[in-house]
Amino acid sequence: MGNISPSNTMPQLSSSSLPPTMATFSVTKSDPVWVRPARDTPSGVLEFSRIDSQPAFRFLMKTIHVYKYGEEAAKKIREALAELLVPYYQFSGRLTASGEDGRLRLLCTGEGAGFVEGVANCRLEDINYLDKLAFEELYHLIYGDPKEIDMTPVALIQVITIIDISWLLQFCGFIKHIVLFKKSRRRV
Repeated sequence: MGNISPSNTMPQLSSSSLPPTMATFSVTKSDPVWVRPARDTPSGVLEFSRIDSQPAFRFLMKTIHVYKYGEEAAKKIREALAELLVPYYQFSGRLTASGEDGRLRLLCTGEGAGFVEGVANCRLEDINYLDKLAFEELYHLIYGDPKEIDMTPVALIQVITIIDISWLLQFCGFIKHIVLFKKSRRRV
């Protein structure tokens, strides 16, 4: 199993709170923890191309996926993430814009991906299966952005339990041209 280290909490990322009148539901979230790869991974520094290093391309991509699953979904996702971070060890590293040139670099540190658990006080039917929700309402489901890119985790996974045991999975990561220097694909 992967190392889950609650003592190594992530640096606080900003998360503005919306006035309660703007939301039809609320979400209670845990503090982020690091989920480390299940086994040792290579270390090193990967350079981004000059194009990928441009400040205009430095942003976090957020997606929301909804799945139905049983009561231990968060635990199983956390364990699977630890295994997945072995062949895709780059996602357990940190991004930095360092050096004289300020180019973006990926530090393969094996520190782990961020993981957040949450509980929503509604059913999927109550929020129309996320269809036609205003951004202000969806914002309750999303973990905040870091203020700057330096030492940002490459991946953050958030699992939210909704009353009817449906699961909302948010994958927040720096989804760009991160080359996974693999000679062959491996199923995990």
